[in-house]
Amino acid sequence: MVSGLMRGWGEVNGEEFYLRKDLKVRAFKTYHVIPSQCYVVYSVKQKLKQEYIGLPGNEIKNLKLSGVEITYTVTVPEIAFTGDTMSDFIVDQNNI
Repeated sequence: MVSGLMRGWGEVNGEEFYLRKDLKVRAFKTYHVIPSQCYVVYSVKQKLKQEYIGLPGNEIKNLKLSGVEITYTVTVPEIAFTGDTMSDFIVDQNNI
């Protein structure tokens, strides 16, 4: 992760980078006397949609194979690296 960030990744507010299929990082603009940004690490999980819970596995498999979207994505912030910055970035609507 660090080597990717040091090569200039995340220079754009909101840019995302997947570390793994289930883990991503997003850059946010922060407020400091010099240009700065923070990084938030998110876990990313696929969850079975409510309407398919309780169906037999074979039926779920057949739905998936037929092209039905049976899952939804849950993204949860796990940790943020803000550095030496003011907290104004938290309420910045551009960072949502």
